[in-house]
Amino acid sequence: MTTSVAYTALLTVREETVLFTSGLLEAERRRRGTRTGRRSLGCFKQAVLLLRWFLDATRLTQLAGDNNIGLSTAYRYLHEGITVLAARQPALHSALLAAKMTEAGCGE
Repeated sequence: MTTSVAYTALLTVREETVLFTSGLLEAERRRRGTRTGRRSLGCFKQAVLLLRWFLDATRLTQLAGDNNIGLSTAYRYLHEGITVLAARQPALHSALLAAKMTEAGCGE
């Protein structure tokens, strides 16, 4: 017989980080026209799932189980979060151009 033990854990990240990530996810859902109540997890819990994966390298099977969602849903939430965060980053070309301009300014 398999038994499970529930426990509480702390994620070592500032609440502001979770709220910021949650806000990005909420904006993306609005942009897509996702209706309220159509997702298994709210934006805050999805942000926690995403940050646990990034910061603690928590396995997707664990994240799915902890949130009572299917593994495919956990993957979808993870990839949606990664996409939302990646959209906030500058393009590689822009970053290299900025670095080059900074380097050129240092020589003066």
